Amino acid sequence: MRARCYDFRLSVLGGVAIGLLAFAVPAVATVTSGAAALATSLDDAWRACNAPQLSSADRIAHCTTIIESGRAKPVALAQALMARGFGYVIQKDFDRALADFDAAIRNNPKLAAAYYYRAAIQMGRDPKGALADINKAISLNPRDPTIFASAARYTPSGRNIRARSRT
Repeated sequence: MRARCYDFRLSVLGGVAIGLLAFAVPAVATVTSGAAALATSLDDAWRACNAPQLSSADRIAHCTTIIESGRAKPVALAQALMARGFGYVIQKDFDRALADFDAAIRNNPKLAAAYYYRAAIQMGRDPKGALADINKAISLNPRDPTIFASAARYTPSGRNIRARSRT
């Protein structure tokens, strides 16, 4: 009799263990599939955030998903902020664009394009600050002809920029 009772306890413990596994496995699968869904949606958001032909509202929404996810490293976060800022520029929301370009520069001070776009916004507000940003963009990316063309527009005859770029 004693053996039967002992077997019964083992079967009860086994049943409890199996029951707990039955609840734990779906919970783990839910967490895993949630993480996979987030990764998939973040991958989609990255593609959309950087897509060349996308409405500004969609670009802003997808880039915001990346920014608010908390999963982007500083360099990637800066890229998403810059792309969202560009979306704001298209919507003519220059204050938000400027805030995003500032944040992009804080996250990646070597992102020449962020200085370039910030200079474009600042030209009407703060020409000296815009020129400083153009100079910084040139120092970070001296082979980009677009930056030099902008510098020529921002300074009288472009002399200061050309002289600086030769050094």
